[in-house]
Amino acid sequence: MTTETLGGNAQGRLRSIVERIERLEEDKAAVMADIKEVYAEAKGEGYDVKALREIVRIRKQDAAKRAEHQAIVDLYLHAIQGDLFDDGPRVTISVPGSDVPPVETTVGAMRRAAEAMD
Repeated sequence: MTTETLGGNAQGRLRSIVERIERLEEDKAAVMADIKEVYAEAKGEGYDVKALREIVRIRKQDAAKRAEHQAIVDLYLHAIQGDLFDDGPRVTISVPGSDVPPVETTVGAMRRAAEAMD
């Protein structure tokens, strides 16, 4: 494709789009540098950066999906390691109006998932 193929308006619009993307990429780099600085500050104050990253990742998730995922992880751990957690009675949870199948878990696992949401 040559410049002759694109009309004047299309060339201008294309240039505008590319320049906006470039500015956003610069902004993204600046934000990433700021985030890195905050993690370095937290590390300097004695916080575990890996744990902080995990918390940020978890808080981005939908609460119901996060609880469901935690219940599945606990179920799998229980299946391969036996009674890893003495979490009391087993319950079945489901998400109403969802295509996701019900998950069997324990009260303790649900409690830990709820605490992770706070």
